[in-house]
Amino acid sequence: MAVTRPELGPTLPGALRERFGIPPVVTLAVAGAIAVAAVTAILIALTGPSGKGEKVVHEGAPVFNMLHPPDALPQAKARAGELMRFQARRGGLEVSVVVRPLELPRFDGDVTHGLLPVYADRFVEQEKRAMPGVELAQEGRARVNNAVGYEVGYERNTSSERFLGRDVLLVPDDPEEGRGAVLLSLRQRKDSGEKLTPRERNLAYVARKAYRSFRFGTARG
Repeated sequence: MAVTRPELGPTLPGALRERFGIPPVVTLAVAGAIAVAAVTAILIALTGPSGKGEKVVHEGAPVFNMLHPPDALPQAKARAGELMRFQARRGGLEVSVVVRPLELPRFDGDVTHGLLPVYADRFVEQEKRAMPGVELAQEGRARVNNAVGYEVGYERNTSSERFLGRDVLLVPDDPEEGRGAVLLSLRQRKDSGEKLTPRERNLAYVARKAYRSFRFGTARG
């Protein structure tokens, strides 16, 4: 057994046992758990996606571009009514980031401050009917790079599922009667009600970054 030299004082397990009555085995177990968590965080940082990602441009109207790491969150074929789609699955977690055209009613005033909040109320009720059991978790004005709009968030957590959704109704900084508006959506669903694993959390982080990378036009600011 290793012996601590007297001038160095007691070991941490010994000091905690003498002062607080904590058994050395408990101290060592906690230290081991902290070490494992630190190593996991380092591995996620080393194996995670690059900061910039790959740019994908939608050339048709409205013109916009997004960033994504192809290895972690590949681009998928857009479905009916969609302009762009990214999706991936890791473990029990499935994520998707989708852009759709948004047809807004004609409005002569301030689109972002006057029309979108009112329109969003009806939109939320429509989404609740499409996703039974979801609860509104957040709402408010939002900016995504050079786009402005109104964002709503949903959650549904049960013993069999963990669901998170975000929708943001976006128009360019200088909208003309709401033309060129898009609906940007993030969906995150886990098959069980358990918390996300480190690998699943990494995928959720990647999806959020792609969601926030939306920018009107072909250039990056």
